[in-house]
Amino acid sequence: MNIYEKLRRSQHKNNNEMEKEMTITELVKKINKEIDGKKLDRNVINRIEAGQEPTLTQLVAYSKVFNVSTDYILNNVSPKSDTETIKSIADYLGLSDATIEEIAELKPDYKMILDKMVSRYCLLLVLSEIRNLLGYNYLQPHLTLKFDEKRKWLDGAEIDQFLNDAVNDKAVSVFFNEAVNKRIEQVVKNTMEDKELQEYFGELDKNSKLQGILRAEHLPKLGDFESKGSDDNETA
Repeated sequence: MNIYEKLRRSQHKNNNEMEKEMTITELVKKINKEIDGKKLDRNVINRIEAGQEPTLTQLVAYSKVFNVSTDYILNNVSPKSDTETIKSIADYLGLSDATIEEIAELKPDYKMILDKMVSRYCLLLVLSEIRNLLGYNYLQPHLTLKFDEKRKWLDGAEIDQFLNDAVNDKAVSVFFNEAVNKRIEQVVKNTMEDKELQEYFGELDKNSKLQGILRAEHLPKLGDFESKGSDDNETA
């Protein structure tokens, strides 16, 4: 039994439905839905399942019907597990498995927010600012040491003192820190003001318990606090 017959006979998940022992007739109908041009008949399917090599078009149609890759069919290997998929994505992006897993496990609502922050509001631009700050924080003490050594042994030139003062100027450090903070603040501000997100979450929370709790009639009145304060004074 080759892979084509195995796919038809085995229980295989396809678009959240279970296909079990699909008949040749059923397979022909599904395959032909995926093929443009000349359609197949059951004789062609029988020949493929008997060992005849399918055309590229037929191969792609099989992969679509059974929701597997062409590589899976050709190599007759099991589909990747979640762990293998995460590792593949991590390797491709140059990120850690843990990072990809954290993103994958986010709630759909959070993924929507993250997607907006990255794709529309340029969250990742903050990385260049952080990179500059990291470099400065690391180099600053080493540069100071080199300037001090040069002045001690070689009576450094005026330019050395100027550079030393510049490196140790707190304004430089403040500049890098503020650049990072401003970038993050701007991204958050833009995300919070996003009309699509506001509308989506507003509709989602319209009938939530939170709205019921925050109705005006449930909130304490200012007079209640003033009355309580007077009672406390009288008691004292």
